[in-house]
Amino acid sequence: MANNQEEEEVVSVVDSQVVNTCKRKLPSKQGEGDHPDKKKMVRQKEIIDDEVEALFNMGRKNKRINSDDHDDDEKTRLAQISMLVEGVIAELEVAAEEDAELNRKSQPAVNKLKKVPVLTQFLCKKHLQLEFLDHGVLCVLKKWLEPLPDGSLPNVSVRTSILQILSEYPIDLNLYDRIDQLKKSGLGKVIMFLSRSDEETTCNKKIARDLVNKWSRPIFSISAQYDQDMKNRANEEAEKRSLALYRSSMKPASTKPCGGMTLYRDADLDFSEGTKSCQPSSTSIQQHVSRPEPLPMDFIVRPLSKINPDMVRERAKQREKDQVQQRIQKKLQQLKSRRRHAAPSIKAFPICI
Repeated sequence: MANNQEEEEVVSVVDSQVVNTCKRKLPSKQGEGDHPDKKKMVRQKEIIDDEVEALFNMGRKNKRINSDDHDDDEKTRLAQISMLVEGVIAELEVAAEEDAELNRKSQPAVNKLKKVPVLTQFLCKKHLQLEFLDHGVLCVLKKWLEPLPDGSLPNVSVRTSILQILSEYPIDLNLYDRIDQLKKSGLGKVIMFLSRSDEETTCNKKIARDLVNKWSRPIFSISAQYDQDMKNRANEEAEKRSLALYRSSMKPASTKPCGGMTLYRDADLDFSEGTKSCQPSSTSIQQHVSRPEPLPMDFIVRPLSKINPDMVRERAKQREKDQVQQRIQKKLQQLKSRRRHAAPSIKAFPICI
């Protein structure tokens, strides 16, 4: 009886466990509701987008007839946009300062990484970009991109996001205020450092080099048509070299002696003194063998080829025929020599009886 009771208890426990396991959620259903923070962030983003759109749509609908009221609404809208931009910039500055402080304490600096969605969300809005530039966003981006106090670079996601935003940002360097703002921010130096850093990714280095080239040329009053300038310069140098080569070829060739012989003028030779050896006077011209100068290999016009492809093919075919003919002749000679050795003698030998 005791054994039967124990078996029944074991069976009941196993059945209860099987029922509980069957009631568990599937892996696809377990993910539902497990990320309340993610849903909260998405909801917050939607609310912020609605607020921004409402700010820009304010005054466009239901315009009032009274111009004073309309001006007041416009001022209110601009003030609210300015407050929104200032709040975002302050939030980004705080994240950069907190990361620097955590890095000094040898702790993980992840505040900027958490704020990357906020950065991309606001700075990518076309109607807010000029407002961010007016509020000094370049200085904030410089703090985000520059190395941390221990010398390490920020997270690669942070660097990639900022470089992609800057590559599409409407920084008009034809305006003096924008050039002065870019110089004072120090952002160009940081991007130049990233373009040469071995720790930076290849894609980010390319974007950084493009930004440096794009910003430096207007600042230093250099033409933006870089490729065309290089082509024009190369063509000018080639023309100068060809002209110098043409002029040197047009000079009259001077007669130079060969073999190290010395030439004398007729006036320097004194035939009256036969016993004296001929010595050159002080006014004689001594010409020696000079080292030939190498020809510069900077040709502009390619010379015509002197090789006829048809003749080359005919020669190759004729060579093959000659080789075949030689093989045949050699084979025939070998066969003839074998026949000579193998031919029986037909001479009659005397028979002794």
